[in-house]
Amino acid sequence: MLTSPIKILCFLLATVAVFAGFTLNETDLTPKEPTKDAPYVVFISIDGYRFDYTEKYHPKVISQLADQGLQARSLRPSFPTLTFPNHISLVTGKFPQNHGIVANFFYDKDTKEEYRMNNSAAVADGKWYSGEPLWIAAENSGITAATMFWVGNMATYGGKRASYTRDYDKNVNNQDRSQQVIDWLSLPESRRPHFITLYFDVVDTKGHAFGPESNEVALAVADVDSAIGKLVDWTAQQKLDINFFVVSDHGMKTVDEGKVICLRQSVDLKDFKVMERGPMTMLYSDDMSLITQTVEQLNKIPNVTAYLKKDFPSRLNFNNSNRIGDIIVTAAEHYYLVPEVLLPDAKCETRTKATHGWDIEDTEMHGIFYANGPNIVDHKVIDTIRNVDIYPMVLDILGA
Repeated sequence: MLTSPIKILCFLLATVAVFAGFTLNETDLTPKEPTKDAPYVVFISIDGYRFDYTEKYHPKVISQLADQGLQARSLRPSFPTLTFPNHISLVTGKFPQNHGIVANFFYDKDTKEEYRMNNSAAVADGKWYSGEPLWIAAENSGITAATMFWVGNMATYGGKRASYTRDYDKNVNNQDRSQQVIDWLSLPESRRPHFITLYFDVVDTKGHAFGPESNEVALAVADVDSAIGKLVDWTAQQKLDINFFVVSDHGMKTVDEGKVICLRQSVDLKDFKVMERGPMTMLYSDDMSLITQTVEQLNKIPNVTAYLKKDFPSRLNFNNSNRIGDIIVTAAEHYYLVPEVLLPDAKCETRTKATHGWDIEDTEMHGIFYANGPNIVDHKVIDTIRNVDIYPMVLDILGA
């Protein structure tokens, strides 16, 4: 069952959008009826797919989904513009300070524990996550859900996981990822999931290694496009009406050669817990005098801006969690922070050609939002939207 027209109208006006099959006019909203008990939603993330890649690389299927459906000029991520926090923001509608995954690597001052994206035990531990991701919201509404790779899908929420879950395995190729979704949609209707996530990481991987303008990124976009095309073609052949959402977590920006800043060469950080590197890093301490002194020292380094957590810009919604560093250090665009080099003769370097993590107003940090399907308006372009605003759109379509 779809939510009330009043609620949807308020949301439409707030986001300057038309979605979920509703057409806004002067007097009312006229919904399209769901196809069956609950409409089908396939929620696809292309990690690191910058807002302009579709125009730059012309992927056939992705372009058609965008042009024939609803597309935003760009998708503004949440800060920090990193993979893990933004994937959780996409599926919970919450900012990182509220859903708990404040970075790819961070420290919890209350529990004295670290969360690291490469620690599978931490990633699968539900204690780190707050909010109700879309697959759990669907399940709690009686809608079967499946997750083909997504940050946090290994964890339990209130003791629950999706009915069908494939935990992340980087060795599964893109065609097989789409095939898993096809296999789920081929199940008997009584067992078939109506909400499914699908995740591709190759565009991000190639962007880091070769840069956003590289032939390798162009090939990665084409590879993902082919995998999505396999799924779209199959659903058309089966006459299965699917609402496709295609999003990304963040964009990508080059790291200029020679613009690597080794913080420990200028500031003594031995008494801090240090987490993250790149365009931002976070420092944790219980010594307020040391914290204040270090902020002053950091701000003397060219192309570095350091903030006390309480002074971090409120527009970024990133100053209200004990998992956020007491000091947040940011780099100027194209610069890269390396906080952990300890030896004076050690190299201060990075092998990455491009990365993400800068301010959400930097358009190169923006991703994509495309939606296409029977419950979504056709041929509509809207202005930039926030990634936290997608969650209620999907719930309205599902009737969850």
